[in-house]
Amino acid sequence: MARVKKLLNHHHFDLFTLCVCFVVCFFIYLGFWQLQRADEKKSILLSLSEAPKSISIKSLSQKKVSQYQKILLSDGYWLSHEYLKQNVIKDNQLGMQVYGIFCQKNDCLIVNQGWLPNDQKSKLKKNIKKNYLIGVIRPLPYILIDEKYPLNFLDNFGLIVSLDAKFFSKLTNKNVLPYEVVVDQSLTYYQTLTTLPGISVARHYGYAIQFYLLALVVVIGYIYIKK
Repeated sequence: MARVKKLLNHHHFDLFTLCVCFVVCFFIYLGFWQLQRADEKKSILLSLSEAPKSISIKSLSQKKVSQYQKILLSDGYWLSHEYLKQNVIKDNQLGMQVYGIFCQKNDCLIVNQGWLPNDQKSKLKKNIKKNYLIGVIRPLPYILIDEKYPLNFLDNFGLIVSLDAKFFSKLTNKNVLPYEVVVDQSLTYYQTLTTLPGISVARHYGYAIQFYLLALVVVIGYIYIKK
C-alpha cells in the first residue's frame, strides 16, 4: 500500500485520477442509458396496448419508425409472389417462415405471415388476400447476407435467406421500405413465430442501479487508495 501511495504522489497520480474519472463517468452514462431504454420500452408497451394506428405506407417513407408500432393499412393489395425462409426453429422444431409483400400504389412492406413446421409442408398455400393489413411494424435489422439472383423456388414460393428490402425493390419494381410487419394472427393460416420480445421495464432500472453502484465503488476505492 505504501508503494501505491508513493506512486500516486508522483506524475502517475494525474493519469490515475483521470482514468478513475473516466470510469466513473462511463458507469454513470451507462446508468442514464438504461433509464432511457426503460422509457423507450414504456412507450412501446403503450403503443402495443392501444388500437392500431391507421397510416399509409407512403407516410412511412417520410417518417422513420424506430420501434414497434401497431398499425392498420387499408386499401392495399398483395403481390402474387410469396417467399420462404427455411431452417427456422421454433420450440426445438425445424420449419419455415412465410413472407408476403403488401403494397399501396407503388410503396410496399415485407409481411411476416407466420411459421410452418416442415412436417406440415402440405399446408403451405397462398395466404388470405384481404385488402387491408393489421400488425406490428418494426425496422429491419442490418443485413449481413444480401440476397442474390436467381432465386430458387419451392412450391412457387421464392426461397430467401434474409429480408433484403433493396433486393425486393429490384425484384418487384416497387418501393419496398426497410420494415417488417408481423401480421395479426387472425389474418394468417400459419403459426406466429416472431413473438414480440418480452418487454421488461423493471430490469433496466435494476441495470441502472448496478451501474450507479459500480461508479460509487470506484469512487470509494479511489478515496481509500488516496489516503
